Amino acid sequence: MKIEINKIKFAIYQLLAGLVLVVGLVWYLNSDHPPLPIQAMHIKSMAKKNNTSASKNVPDLSSMVLIPAGESILGTDPAEEEKLPDAFGMADTGYQNEAPRQRVFVKAFYIDRHEVTFGEYEDFIKATGAPLPKAWVELDIKKWRTYPAQGVTWGEAVAYLKWAGKRLPTEAEWEKAARGPDGSIYVFGNKFDPKKAKNDLEDTIPVLETNFDKSHYGVYGMSGNLSEWCADFYGPHPDSDYHDSKYGKKYRVYKGGSWVSPGHYKFFFFYRCARRGFGLPDKSYGDVGFRGAYSP
Repeated sequence: MKIEINKIKFAIYQLLAGLVLVVGLVWYLNSDHPPLPIQAMHIKSMAKKNNTSASKNVPDLSSMVLIPAGESILGTDPAEEEKLPDAFGMADTGYQNEAPRQRVFVKAFYIDRHEVTFGEYEDFIKATGAPLPKAWVELDIKKWRTYPAQGVTWGEAVAYLKWAGKRLPTEAEWEKAARGPDGSIYVFGNKFDPKKAKNDLEDTIPVLETNFDKSHYGVYGMSGNLSEWCADFYGPHPDSDYHDSKYGKKYRVYKGGSWVSPGHYKFFFFYRCARRGFGLPDKSYGDVGFRGAYSP
């Protein structure tokens, strides 16, 4: 009998202890106290590993150039296109995907004055825990911090820019920033000047050393150093009657010349603003980088 009473008392004590614990926990969670230590550690750890989509802040507009709203020239005229093979000594034009030349309205936007560097991308990795691009595994980033970030996939570029509060420019935006209000053939005018394009050399150069490669609006490095990812899928220009089997939602566009042109042929036509390159968004390329844009 005494044993039974003791069991009952013990059960009552357990019940009361449980009620006290529940009441205390409810009070704690409804008070102004910080999260429980274990929970805080878990959140901090998860943020470090998975916070690649969190915005860094509002972009620093002092490092960007405002491109005013207005019409811009996009593409290449078919009549001009027919002259290109003779001008560059090529049998196959390869320019059909640029036609037709047209005027398009582009809203005002900001674009990075320089291409994103290895150092800037490394800051993103350290802040978010984003994985190192596969092409960088054996790279000593300290030696390349001021150089344009190459070997970055389209998706990695998008992730970095989202963190930085930016986005990739559209093809039309990129071309407007490069061609200026008069729609020049090259970033620096209608006549190619090898001294004003970073190409035909063994490697890239620091982005702040591209003062010779400057567009009308004051954007640097759009003719050489690295080609640059754009937001668009690779598809036909408006009103184009040309069909490419690669059109669709498999490839993304990149624009601009680079230190080494596609196929390693170093011809002037690779540095024309209208030229369209394309690549797989989950693949990195040694001659493709990126810069950011921002809509005010």
